[in-house]
Amino acid sequence: MKSFRRKAVVFMSAIYLSLGLLFSASPALAVSLPPLVPDCARGEAARTTPSLNCALQTFGNIANIILGLTGSFALLMFVYGGFTLLTSGGSQEAVTKGKTIIQNSVIGIVIILGSGYVITYGLEQLGIKDVPIAGTECNDGNGINISLPNGVECLPKSGGCKQLNTKLKLESNLYACMNVSQGTECITGICPGALDNQCCRPRSAAPAAAPRPTAGQECYNNPQKPTIIYTCQDVTGWTGPQKTEFGCVTGKCSGNANNLCCPSGNR
Repeated sequence: MKSFRRKAVVFMSAIYLSLGLLFSASPALAVSLPPLVPDCARGEAARTTPSLNCALQTFGNIANIILGLTGSFALLMFVYGGFTLLTSGGSQEAVTKGKTIIQNSVIGIVIILGSGYVITYGLEQLGIKDVPIAGTECNDGNGINISLPNGVECLPKSGGCKQLNTKLKLESNLYACMNVSQGTECITGICPGALDNQCCRPRSAAPAAAPRPTAGQECYNNPQKPTIIYTCQDVTGWTGPQKTEFGCVTGKCSGNANNLCCPSGNR
């Protein structure tokens, strides 16, 4: 009796060790199951991913979920078979039952493992892969997916802003880490520090205002009187009614308030 139990313990230990190595390498029997709806069907990727690619990803996710659940059930039955064998107490019927359960469980696990590898290999050969979504983390949380002209790429959270200029082949008006109030076209997540420190392009300086004409220079084109020439004139001593009657325009000439834009002749 003791010899039988010793052999059973050794046998079960060897089987458990072998299965543990298989489970650790198998995507089908992974503990965490994939989401039913893949990333390609959510967010920005839903508008850029080919529908066939996304459909096959969905099929792969469903298959992996089914294989994961059936693999867990097969593992549970394997444990149950081992428990039945160890508690048989020498009963030939219980020993046979336990061996049958273990045998069928092992066959099921092998089929599940093979199916998982076949599905994974087939999807890889078809070029089916997860499509990254812009704005999500990547590289184990050390990077951010950024939408670029050639697709979505993973840029590091530290130093990604400089890499962005290289990716976009920019030579001027480069991206740099700065406060969002100082920049435009800002991208979050690839600059260190506070949330308002983002990767932006500097705002263009406002163009300098053209200098106003001085005395004697033409200063205004009146659309209602296109033949009249307006020039800057010194109207010192003129009264308000005189300025209005003569048709002078304010705000067109440089200098003091007495330098107004007034009619000076015909074209």
